[in-house]
Order: sequence, then structure tokens, then C-alpha cells
Amino acid sequence: MPHYLIRYENTTEFLQHNWLKSWSVQNFYKRSFTTPDGTNYNFLPNIIYAFSSLFHPRYLFSGILFFPFLFKNFLKKRAVILLTLSFLAYSFFLSGIPFQNSRFLIVSFPLLLIILYPGFQLLAATFLSLKIYIATGIATFVLQLFLCYLALKPTQERNHLEKEIAQELIPYQNAVLYSFDMDVALQGRGLHFEYQNLWQQEYVTVHENSLLLFNSQKFSRQWEGKNPMKNWNFISNNYRLQVLEELPEGWKLYKIISPIE
Repeated sequence: MPHYLIRYENTTEFLQHNWLKSWSVQNFYKRSFTTPDGTNYNFLPNIIYAFSSLFHPRYLFSGILFFPFLFKNFLKKRAVILLTLSFLAYSFFLSGIPFQNSRFLIVSFPLLLIILYPGFQLLAATFLSLKIYIATGIATFVLQLFLCYLALKPTQERNHLEKEIAQELIPYQNAVLYSFDMDVALQGRGLHFEYQNLWQQEYVTVHENSLLLFNSQKFSRQWEGKNPMKNWNFISNNYRLQVLEELPEGWKLYKIISPIE
């Protein structure tokens, strides 16, 4: 209903989304996908990842232990059947999407908690004394704090990287800057360049005496055959480059001197 009320002018536009158009049963067993966002390599096949809220530490790492208890009274409760079928339908739908994102699992996670809670109750009542129950609760809380730290660590590290690179580039402002990924962060931090994004188009010529900020080591695998690496290969093979700054995590700032004759 909210969708039909908000998008009443074009209620079927969502059917043109790339993930829906690329949905396929063949994606169930794949671990790598090439999309407009480059080539992404994943640890788990899609169909296992789609059900990973049952065992992934980010969600319900012990959920798979409660799953067998679901079938004890499964057929006696219509609500449990409907919730389980909804969870399965959504998980199989995710299995066919050529992309993995842990945020997609949030939609079905509340259903999973409701479905598995009776199993948790039965297991706790059967095997856990009060002392063990309290100790398990404390251990779980500490573990969740640690997992939260691990989840937030990449964001914190990225923030520090952006700050450090932005600080190093302050003296080079008011020039043409070719870049990818980091250029968005520089704009958000108020650095003044004439930004030329290496993803938006494939260049056949670039400005002499302009700047290039790139991380060829980081992007070589994911963006192979895509505009960022095509542009890097074109510039590095056809122009003389001078390294101005060696930046953290493989980033480098180059000056594009002149074409190679």
C-alpha cells in the first residue's frame, strides 16, 4: 500500500530494476558477479548467503541450532507456516539476484526471529539452568559488542583514510583532478578541484599538467575491463606521469606531464 500511494504515477517502475531484470536460477550457485559496479567476488554461493541470517554472526549466529525445533509443532500453527513460507520465498528470491548485500537480509530477519523463538524457549527450558542462562546471556552480549566493533571498523578506517588523503591534497587544489572513488570524498570535504570522474566515461584524451589520483592495485580486479581501469591503462600507457605523493593503502597522486610520443 505505501508503494502504491507514494509511486502512484508509475507503480510498476520497480520492475525495471537491474537486479530484477538479471534474476536467474543460475545465480543460485554463483559466487562472483559482473555488474555496472564491477566484478564482485564473494565467499559463499548465493543460495547459502541468502539463508545466512540463520548462522552469520552479524545476525543470528546460533539460529541454526533452533531450526530443528521448528518442526515440532509446525503443522499446528498456521501463522508459523505463513511466516516460514514468506521467509523461504524471500530467501530464494535473493538467491537469484546477482549481488550480495547484508542489508537485504534485514527484511526477513524479524520473521526468522519469530519463527525460531519457540525453539529457543524449548532448548533453554530443557538444557539451561539459571546460572548457565545468565552466563550465556553475558557472553552473547560481549560477543555482540565485539562483532559491532568489527562491523564498524571498516567505516572508521575509511573515514581516517579520507581525512589523511584530503589533508595531503590541500596544496594541490584548483587543478583538474582525474580520480575515482576518492573524488566523492574530496568533494564532500570541500576541496576545490575540477573533478573528472574515471567511471562516468572512457577518455580518449586528458589535460596535460592535470592531476591523477588513483589506486591501481585496489581496482585492478573488481574493475577489470570497466571504465576506471580502462582509463588508468590509457593514461598510464600514453602519458608521462610523475608521482607527487605516495598516499596510504596504495593511493598515489600523479601529475600528467605530457603525451608519450
